[in-house]
Amino acid sequence: MAGIKDVAARAGVSISTVSRVFNGHENITDEKRKAVLEAASALGYSANSLAASLRRKSSNVVGVLLASQGSPFGTMLHTAIGNTLSDRGYLPMVCSTLGEDDRQDEYVKTLLEMQVGGVIIRPSGSLSITTRHAAVLEREGVPVVFVESAPRKKSVSFVVSANKVGGQLAIRRLWELGHRNIGIMIMPCDVKYHPNRPVSHRLEGALETALELGIADRIVLSPDMPGERFDYGYMAAKRMLREHPELTAVFAMTDMMGTGALYAARETGLSVPEDISVLGYDGLPLSEMTFPPMATVSQSVDLMGQSAADLLITRLEGNETKPAQRTLNPHLIERESLAPAPWTT
Repeated sequence: MAGIKDVAARAGVSISTVSRVFNGHENITDEKRKAVLEAASALGYSANSLAASLRRKSSNVVGVLLASQGSPFGTMLHTAIGNTLSDRGYLPMVCSTLGEDDRQDEYVKTLLEMQVGGVIIRPSGSLSITTRHAAVLEREGVPVVFVESAPRKKSVSFVVSANKVGGQLAIRRLWELGHRNIGIMIMPCDVKYHPNRPVSHRLEGALETALELGIADRIVLSPDMPGERFDYGYMAAKRMLREHPELTAVFAMTDMMGTGALYAARETGLSVPEDISVLGYDGLPLSEMTFPPMATVSQSVDLMGQSAADLLITRLEGNETKPAQRTLNPHLIERESLAPAPWTT
């Protein structure tokens, strides 16, 4: 029985175009629609052939392995990936691993049994175990693209942000504004370097730049947060500001932490940015909705998701057989929460 790839080859179009024709999308030219329908008729292919294509590894279903869709970052990344896949005629199947290696292992087995077309993975548990899972998928002919975090190997495809550069950018900008006593909000697990934790890379860049600028001994870490939720950030920032009144700026490793820091500053009796500046990280929409609007280092989450989906689609459609890798450069979005230090010593 002919599959979707056979129809695409005969019609001289992409697999996604064939899928869009059978899914009733309107943004297809009459010429391409006619070519697809004629090729499908000649090959005996119909919309009901999807089940057969699943068995023959010509599926337009793509597995998306994420730790969770519950966080603003995870939701934004998942939406960007899903929209890009859907717009190109692919069907995303999202699997929430909850950061558990065993759960990820079960999902990988299930995706292989379904014979999905490809898989996008956002590592959350052990990077070495996730790398082994990816190798199993690739050996079975299922292309894999890592997103946000990835093993730095020539043999894998990935889209990541230059997190170390982002940490460097944040501290240097605070220093330029006259800040010397800077608090960094971070989880305990990221104080010790972990290659699969983007926040670890941000801290590495921040501390290297602080050392270069001669303020390393004036950096205060707040490693008492059990998670990256708003309330954890709020409690950690409140304690840090109470114990270190000399601070003139807080660099939060995520926007969620930064939002908590804004509220903590207000409850501590500090005015932002007159008394203390707050700088977040991620570039999430929520950073614009705080009071005052929070400055943030943006890692272009939308673009990261779109790029990961594009890389996978390129491999699925045979336009690129070798692993492709892309690193996005973060950029600073300056807003009202960021101002010159009230004093410099």
